[in-house]
Amino acid sequence: MTEEKKCIFCGITDGSMQSAKIYEDDLVVCVLDIFPASKGHVLVIPKKHIAISAQLDEALSAHLFNVGNKMSAILFEAMEAEGTNLLIANGAAAGQKVDHLVLHVIPRYKDDGVNITWNSEQIKEDELKYTFEKITSMTQGAKAPTEEKPKEEPVKDVPLEEVVEDLEEETFDEEERIP
Repeated sequence: MTEEKKCIFCGITDGSMQSAKIYEDDLVVCVLDIFPASKGHVLVIPKKHIAISAQLDEALSAHLFNVGNKMSAILFEAMEAEGTNLLIANGAAAGQKVDHLVLHVIPRYKDDGVNITWNSEQIKEDELKYTFEKITSMTQGAKAPTEEKPKEEPVKDVPLEEVVEDLEEETFDEEERIP
């Protein structure tokens, strides 16, 4: 990043920006969103600066969603959430506000006002065919996933119980708290 303007999420992951950190490991940091969609909204932020999910390698992608799923389970219990959304916005047109990938874990409650919807209209047959051909022309001949070992070190799977224990033991100094 240039010195002109440092990425806010890189600042959170490297500790130079204040945040309400609730979990951290070698690959990701989880913080409470200071502009939450609902109470308990968690951001799972890769420590590596990545703009969109297509840039994730398989190991980091798996780890990101593994941690996101564990945060979701914690939100069901700790915040008494009735549901959760796991959301990634890739690009400004999708609602991405900062050029750094973030997995949003949004706890959901009845009548919470969070609106993640779109108008669903059945696609016309000729448009379906055109779209199908356009996409499959780029996927034809693509190699199927192999059973090769990842080039990077495998990501350690942390059981949910350990995450909960770590969170219960976590204490924040006054400087670490967000006002």
